[in-house]
Amino acid sequence: MTANPDIELLDRVLQRIALADDAQLQTQISSLLVPVLCKLSINDEKVRGKVLEVLSHINKRIKPVPSIQLPMEGLVEQFLTNESTMVQNLTLIYIDMGFTRLSLEEKISYVPRLLQDIAKRSQSTQDTILHMVLLVVEKLPIPSLEEREIKYPFLQDPANITVILDFFMDVILSQPPNSKTPDDVPAGLSSKSYKRIMSKISSHDQLKERKAAILDLLARGVIFPENLTVPIFLVASCDTNHNVVRKGEDALKRFRIDYENKQTIAKLFSLFQGTQDRQGAPATALVDKVSPVNPSVRVKLVNFMTRSVEAANLFPQTLSIIFESVYGETSNTKLKSAAMAFVQWVFRHAGDAQLEAMGPVILSGLLKFLDQLKESQGPDANELKRFAYVAIGLLSKRLPRLFSEDLAIITTFFTSLAAEEQSVKGSIQDGLTMLCSAYVKSTPEAKEHIMDLVAKSIDKGDYQAKFVSLFYINRLFPFDNVKGRYLCLTLVDDSKLEVKEEAQRGLKPYIYKDNDIIPDSSQPYPDYTTLVKEIHLKTAEKKRTITKSSTGKQEIAYSPRVYEEILKFLKLTMKASADAQSKTLKDYLASLQEKDSDSLKLQIELINDAFDPSGGKAELHDTASDLVLQLLSLSPKFFSSFYTPMYEDISTFLYQGRNESRVLCAKILGILSPFVPVDTVVIPKLKQFLAEMLEIIGFDKQFGAINGVSYVIGRLVQEGQTLPTDIVQKALLELYNLLDNPNIQLATAAIQAVGNIGRYAALPIPDGDKLETKEKTKKLEAVEGLTKRVLVQRLVEQLSNSQAKIVETAAIALGHLSLGDRDAVFLPELLDGLYSTGINKNEEIHFTVGEALSCVGGGWNSDAAYDPVMDAHLSVEQRAAKSKGSMEAILNVIFTKHITNMRNRAAACVWLLSIVKNNSKDPSVLSQLPKIQSVFSFMLSDDDEVIQEIASRGLVFVYEIGDEKMKDELVSSLMDTLSTGKKQTLKVEGETQLFGEGTLGKAPDGSTLNTYKELCSLASEMGKPEMVYKFMNLASHHTLWNSRKGAAFATTHIIAQAQEQLKPFLPHLVPKLYRYSFDPNPRVSNSMKSILNALTDTKKITQDYFQPILKELLEGMFNPQWRVREGSCSALSDALQGKGFDDIKDVFEDLWYRCFRVLDDVKESVRTAALSLMKTLSGLTTRLCDPSQSSPEKGQHAIKIALPFLLQKGLVNPAEDIKKISLNQILKIAKVGGPLLNPHVPELVGVLLEGLTSLEPAAFSYMSFHTQSMGVSEEQLEQARVSVSSLTPMNETLDICIKHVDENNIEDLVTRLIDTIKTGVGLPTKVGAAKWISQLTITKSDVLKPLVGRLSNSLVLAVKDKSPTIRKAYANALGNVVRYGTDKTAKRIIDKLVEYYSQMENEDLRSASALSILELTRRAGEILKTVYKDVIPFIYVGRHDPVEEISKNFKEAWGECAVGSPRLYLREIIEFSSKSMESSSWILKKQAGFTLKDLAEAVGSDMSPHLDAVMKMLVDGLPGRIWNGKESLLVAIAALATSCKEQFFKENSTLSPKNLVDLVVAECKKKDREYKRHALTSLNTILKSFGEDETHDFYSPIASTLREVIEEEDIKEDADPKDKPLQLLARAAAFQIIGVAFPKKSQFQVEILPEVLGMLGTHAVKSVWNVRVEILQSLIRILKRVDPSHIDADRLTTILNVIYSALEDAKYSVIRNAGLDAITTLIDVTEGTPTLEPRNAEIIQHLNAAASLDSTFHTQVEKLKTQLVDHPAKKHKV
Repeated sequence: MTANPDIELLDRVLQRIALADDAQLQTQISSLLVPVLCKLSINDEKVRGKVLEVLSHINKRIKPVPSIQLPMEGLVEQFLTNESTMVQNLTLIYIDMGFTRLSLEEKISYVPRLLQDIAKRSQSTQDTILHMVLLVVEKLPIPSLEEREIKYPFLQDPANITVILDFFMDVILSQPPNSKTPDDVPAGLSSKSYKRIMSKISSHDQLKERKAAILDLLARGVIFPENLTVPIFLVASCDTNHNVVRKGEDALKRFRIDYENKQTIAKLFSLFQGTQDRQGAPATALVDKVSPVNPSVRVKLVNFMTRSVEAANLFPQTLSIIFESVYGETSNTKLKSAAMAFVQWVFRHAGDAQLEAMGPVILSGLLKFLDQLKESQGPDANELKRFAYVAIGLLSKRLPRLFSEDLAIITTFFTSLAAEEQSVKGSIQDGLTMLCSAYVKSTPEAKEHIMDLVAKSIDKGDYQAKFVSLFYINRLFPFDNVKGRYLCLTLVDDSKLEVKEEAQRGLKPYIYKDNDIIPDSSQPYPDYTTLVKEIHLKTAEKKRTITKSSTGKQEIAYSPRVYEEILKFLKLTMKASADAQSKTLKDYLASLQEKDSDSLKLQIELINDAFDPSGGKAELHDTASDLVLQLLSLSPKFFSSFYTPMYEDISTFLYQGRNESRVLCAKILGILSPFVPVDTVVIPKLKQFLAEMLEIIGFDKQFGAINGVSYVIGRLVQEGQTLPTDIVQKALLELYNLLDNPNIQLATAAIQAVGNIGRYAALPIPDGDKLETKEKTKKLEAVEGLTKRVLVQRLVEQLSNSQAKIVETAAIALGHLSLGDRDAVFLPELLDGLYSTGINKNEEIHFTVGEALSCVGGGWNSDAAYDPVMDAHLSVEQRAAKSKGSMEAILNVIFTKHITNMRNRAAACVWLLSIVKNNSKDPSVLSQLPKIQSVFSFMLSDDDEVIQEIASRGLVFVYEIGDEKMKDELVSSLMDTLSTGKKQTLKVEGETQLFGEGTLGKAPDGSTLNTYKELCSLASEMGKPEMVYKFMNLASHHTLWNSRKGAAFATTHIIAQAQEQLKPFLPHLVPKLYRYSFDPNPRVSNSMKSILNALTDTKKITQDYFQPILKELLEGMFNPQWRVREGSCSALSDALQGKGFDDIKDVFEDLWYRCFRVLDDVKESVRTAALSLMKTLSGLTTRLCDPSQSSPEKGQHAIKIALPFLLQKGLVNPAEDIKKISLNQILKIAKVGGPLLNPHVPELVGVLLEGLTSLEPAAFSYMSFHTQSMGVSEEQLEQARVSVSSLTPMNETLDICIKHVDENNIEDLVTRLIDTIKTGVGLPTKVGAAKWISQLTITKSDVLKPLVGRLSNSLVLAVKDKSPTIRKAYANALGNVVRYGTDKTAKRIIDKLVEYYSQMENEDLRSASALSILELTRRAGEILKTVYKDVIPFIYVGRHDPVEEISKNFKEAWGECAVGSPRLYLREIIEFSSKSMESSSWILKKQAGFTLKDLAEAVGSDMSPHLDAVMKMLVDGLPGRIWNGKESLLVAIAALATSCKEQFFKENSTLSPKNLVDLVVAECKKKDREYKRHALTSLNTILKSFGEDETHDFYSPIASTLREVIEEEDIKEDADPKDKPLQLLARAAAFQIIGVAFPKKSQFQVEILPEVLGMLGTHAVKSVWNVRVEILQSLIRILKRVDPSHIDADRLTTILNVIYSALEDAKYSVIRNAGLDAITTLIDVTEGTPTLEPRNAEIIQHLNAAASLDSTFHTQVEKLKTQLVDHPAKKHKV
């Protein structure tokens, strides 16, 4: 039976290992272990059994000796490449064993290879490898992002990453076994996974170390994506060890977490739920079943999900998480709270479809949860309740249909709001406010139920209940809802501010819109009668619950503040109801008296409860008094019946409360006086008042009495009732004396009383004589001295009082006196007094005086004469009957004396305005309208803005009161004035002051007419010049019109008329007004804002008129006038706020274009406004391009417009600011665009890459021309440029673009990248493109693969760039791209690089080729393996490049390939070299020679099969002229002679040793000294190789050549300095060859020895030191070979002389050492012969001399001397 060779072999192996001692065992294991394991692949049980026997013996030997290293390289290679599972498994056992014996650096070096394809390994294999990795995991070096997959190739497969991170997760989840329950498995693990982790972790401390190591590695990022490691850190942050917790929390704080990463969220759900068997799928085995993580980890996971929109939309997993957290057996309070927060997050962020599916389920669960918590108390339970209530509220906003008809939910909430603890009520309140919108569209019945619910809730008194109730009332019910308004009224005085504010909001007309109420004055008020009855009913109910006070008086039902608001609201409601019926208030009350007088009576009851001023109810009393006065003034006859019984009580009100309230009561008393008996009631009361007017009574009595006398007498006179003259005169006397009272309030009351008494009839006192102007009135004791003139003079004196209030009251009183006595004798003095106030600077006084003049001139026809309270009952006819005017005279005085007087001009202008306004129907005024307009037109150009405003308002009134013909004339005149800017001329009199102080010297250019010119322009453009008057009115904006008197000149009727007339023109008018409202001139701006406010709702203006506005402003941006451009920019910035894409889509690009234009405007203020506009436009663009804030379709459209414009027009704009703005905006769009960016990625990337150069700092351009002067190399400058460009926002944008590359845009992107590579200009662009391509290949390799060929073709062309920095970048990119290419792609690229390299004269091309091949081997190693036959020869040859940097790159590439010996590719390398030898390039030939030399040395005799071909190649290159590097051929021949020596001695050899020597000797005869030296050196190498052969005499054929070299005449000093050293080197080489070539065969020695020794002896002394050294070395070689018998006395003498000269050389120790070696050799070789005996003494003498010369020789000399003496002649051989 034939023995099995494998078993025999294994037996021998076993024997060798068994016989090896411990010292030899390392060697045996290193060489035998891997082959033994490999035998396991043989499918023979006996063989495998023998292998296991061997392995068993090996284990026994190596386990006790930890120092023995296993052959890890071979083991790992076999594990990775051998396909036998058995071989892999057992090999891994030894890898595991050997791994622990390695140094740290060695361990780290094997990790990447062991982890390669780990996902494809069995789980046990994975466990073993990963446990090994755990030993060094924290020490793994962190590469750069670009080199990540190069340093760690296993990262290229996501499956590998998953396996590793899952293992790490299991480690983090693991906990030390519990001694009491060792079988327990930690939460989050299966029993199987727990065992695999703990199988190689022996202690608690070791587990902690492993966890810390994992976290340290992952925290450094780069190797593993941060988002995939987040779950691990989340789990770690809940560990039981504080160090692990700290590391986990620190990483989570530091990471930029993507909460929307699907892998992360999926992992979190998996951790939370554990193993979930799918329905219909087979059940998971118990050992494989993963339990959910513990509650503390679950809390972390849920909190994380509460920040992820992705998590909110993963139905049904989301539902499972929520219910498990709330109802799970292991759930705790923290987890439930987290779940409630997650529910809220889901309700906010889940998609509609998802929410529709799970909303009802979650709602049911939440309601059930709340029901379970009903009886629970305490902080934890309350927190859960809070979350639940808010969550339900959030759901109601998303799914209102679930709630709108389900009143049980809202009932539950309101019930809980009353019952729950305070800490929960806030959340219930929040939930209820959110629920509200769900019930907006409920049925009327449902809303009625809600009204009852909120009413009951208010009654319970809790402030949250009140607020929520009001919130519902104001949003679910219209403003005219009576119950709702009543409830709002009852809470306006609540102690809580939020309740009070909500109640107040409900008392102003509103409309419900966008989940809130918006003020809307057009909304109807509640019906007055219904409201009165409701309030009365509720008041009565309240009164029944209120006990009477201690005085027996019934307390009011509400607080004073509430009662006050009730009365005010009733007053507003009454007016609103009247307006609704298109009736005056007077008529409305009359109709109520007929149809529903009960309502009025109920109101009277409500008022009367509040009418008493006592008890701190002053404000309420004021409101009640005002309402009583209004009712009495409108219908005195009806309402007096209710109050005449209270006449006496009301009179007492004059002495208490606030002064304003007393005046109101005085007026009420006056109105009531005609309805009570005069003789029995009124006259006694007047007498009482007169008595109380005395100063000694006190202020309260006096003030009340004065007002009582004032309004009672005034009213009785008005009604025509006769009073005793003495009482009236007595009253006038007392009032006269009080006119100058120091108490301002008494004085003004007295002045006003005089006016009231004389308002309706002439005073019953004499006219009196005319007084001297300067004569001052005095106090009177008797009525007899009181005359009308005295009284008027007394009032005129008050016009000069310092107190404006007294002046104004006096002016009004004088006007009133003129009303009652139209033909009075005191009118001239009265008018002079009024005119005298013109110098006063107070505009309020001027307005008051103007009213007085209106009364004097127009009488009762003047609007100023009418008192809306005291005269309300009078008809127009009744008033007109009393009128008689003197207006013409007053106007003439104003025109001639005051308008032209600079000091009085402002006053005169106001007077004239008052007259025109109050006397619009006066014939005198109408006849003077042209002149009045002329005056006002003149005032428009005044320097005083107040005068301009007044004149503007005056012109409006002038136009309004004229007839059609008059209007035409006025329009023509005014338009001429405004359009030309010319001032109207006024007649100047001698004393007229035309200029105010300080105004002389100013250019009268009409510049102050700017505002009015613009208005004129507007009117003209509309084709309606008469509208200029409307505009002037609307343009009024001065604070003057907000003053007490200025407000009386409000032109609401004109505004309303203007609105109606302008309505058709608004689309044309509003845009211009809008633009003007942002005019740089504040006057123009404010005026136009006033017009806009009057004509439109400014809040809606940009909604209603946006397109016309947009068109106007866009045109204005290019207007020639700078102020128009500036105003347009400012206006557009405002108009664009909050706009959507549909609003601007037609002009979106034009907006950017125009904005860029004005950013470069010549005027700085325009540029500033444009910059503000740009900020707005930028924000708008960002919002429109954001799909989360705009619909995806609109966002796509917006990006399609904005991005190309910014890229094509913005980044290339010559203005630097615009470039920066464009760049920043592109970055913003890229950040928010998301998937909408995808179609634009190709263009975006292309332009941004080009922009890297165009936006480079200009300083670099300067530096590039001055590198030398700045001491900076070009390469350093280039690196600086690259560094700077990498910091620009463009790089951030480019990084974002990578995320949006997909299969749809990759082809266009690659095309654009290729264009950039081909045509890109500038270093930043080229380097940026290369780096971006590298990043693209790393992150998007899957979509890039089909286009690798095209991209690599462009890159391989681009590496030819002249810049080293660019070449390196493109080479890097090429390596990354080719990694994903095909074999053909790799072959094509290699061929191209070889082509580049073959152009040896171009160093840049060779450098590019070397760089590229290095990067290819680094980054595309796997694909290159398929073309190694092309790559390896190229690299091997390239290693011998003459340029060191290029050679270095090829050497590094060779190391990356890790092929070890070139034997595998020997033939290919030779073929590649042969092509180089055939090249016409000397450099290539030289390189090929050195390549073959190295190759021969590396492979040795393996070159033999190719020797003939290689030698032929080399020999064929020798003939001909000598070229630079030709010596490489000789060096290669010498190397081949050494490595293939035996081949040359074979019979069939084409080149015998002799022929080879002859060939080289021939080259030694060449004249070129450098070449000759190399030839001699090569000859020396060849002879050393052939020297062992004793059959050939190699010396004789070369002797003559050597002699020529040695005997050549020395070079003269004046020759080429290079020649002398070369000659000496050649001579030294020749002497060296003599020693090497000296034959071993004795017969050859006899013939040549004399000649050789002669040459050596001749030159031993006279040669230079290096030649002498070679002579001595050659002598030593000869002595070792020569037969001692051939050394006769003469020859010995020659030899000794050479040696002696060396030993005694005093200059060179190297020569002395060589001499000592030579004498030592001579003694050794002659030992046993008598050759030296005669010369012993001589030799010893010279040795002593040498020892004395060089002390280091002493030991050796003594040894030699002993050797000489100890060799007696008897030992001599015969």
